[in-house]
Amino acid sequence: MEPKKKSNTFCYVLILVTLLLVVYISFQGAAAWLAVSDRGVAGFDSFTEFTFELEHRIFSAPLNIYLTDYTFNWLTILGLMWFIIAVYFLTTRRKLIIGKEHGTAIWGSEKDISDLFACNLEKSEIRKVKREMFFKLLRSLLPMKVKG
Repeated sequence: MEPKKKSNTFCYVLILVTLLLVVYISFQGAAAWLAVSDRGVAGFDSFTEFTFELEHRIFSAPLNIYLTDYTFNWLTILGLMWFIIAVYFLTTRRKLIIGKEHGTAIWGSEKDISDLFACNLEKSEIRKVKREMFFKLLRSLLPMKVKG
């Protein structure tokens, strides 16, 4: 019995949705940063003003998106962070077998878990019986040593 393959569609949809969210936040963040920098706020107050401006932009005018001087920087930084997290997420996923205990399927490839398939279990049992029969035959053909 072959294990069912798990679909990766959910993972790809999740990655696409997060990419769209990163692009949206990049555009809104760049516009909010431009508004704060135009006011001339400096120091810790600039971060506070930026968070208020970003919140105001997202909740009051969510579709008011335009390019600014900071848009490319925001897209680059947030895009790089998204890429690192997406690659980490895709490379560290476990391939679990549906209907099996999770502890039996923590290995990565089908080759590692091929011993769990029913056809391979039957083959290993046949090999074990053949080996036992061979050794019994070998013992019967060899003369027994007498202790003494």
